[in-house]
Amino acid sequence: VPPAVLVVGQVVAFSNQLNFFEQKPLIGKSVVLTRAVGEADSLAALIEEEGARALFYPAISFQDCPGKSLDSALQNMAQYSHVVFTSRNSVRAFFAGMEKQGLDARIFFHTRICAIGNSTAACLKEHGLLTDLLPESYTSEGLWELLKRELTPDCKVLLPRAKKTRGVLEKQIRSVCPLEDIVLYETACGDGDEETGRKILSGEADWIVFAS
Repeated sequence: VPPAVLVVGQVVAFSNQLNFFEQKPLIGKSVVLTRAVGEADSLAALIEEEGARALFYPAISFQDCPGKSLDSALQNMAQYSHVVFTSRNSVRAFFAGMEKQGLDARIFFHTRICAIGNSTAACLKEHGLLTDLLPESYTSEGLWELLKRELTPDCKVLLPRAKKTRGVLEKQIRSVCPLEDIVLYETACGDGDEETGRKILSGEADWIVFAS
C-alpha cells in the first residue's frame, strides 16, 4: 500500500540501525480517540509520533445554546470583577458572541481572567488574553482555592458554562458574592463514523481512550 520505500544494495545491511520507525513503542497499534471533533488533534499527533495509528470516534459533540443572556453580559462587562472560563468551549462560544457584537479583548480591561486549566488558558491566549488565576489542580476545587483568596462581597463574577455542570463552583462563589452564570453550550451524543465503529467491534483497535 503506498507510500512505500524500496531499498536496493549494500545499505540493506544497515536496516537494524536505520529502521528507527519500527522501534517506536506503539508501532502497529491502533488507538481510538473518543473526544469531540477538533478536541483530540494534539493527542493524535503524540500517539502517531510514537508509531500508532489514531482513529477518531467522537463519543460527544458540542452544541451552542444561543440566548440573550450572553448579549446582555457582553454589554455590561464593566460590572464584573472576575470572569471564569472552565473549558475551551466556553471560551470559543464567548468570543463568537463577542465577534457578533463587534467587540474585542478590550472589554476585559478591568476584569480578572480565570481559567480552570492549561488548555483553557492556552485558548484564551490565542484570543489575546493572559490568565490571572490558573490553579495547579485543574478542577473546580483547585480554582476555588485561588478565587476565595481575593473575592469579597463587593465582587461580581461572570461564569460562562455548559448547560450541565456539577454546580460546585457556582455554590462556592455565591457564598461570598453575586454570580451570574450564563449557559453557552451543551454536550450531546457524538457521531462516530460507521467504518471506525466496525473496526472497534471487530477487534482491530488495540486501545480506546476516554477523556472524561
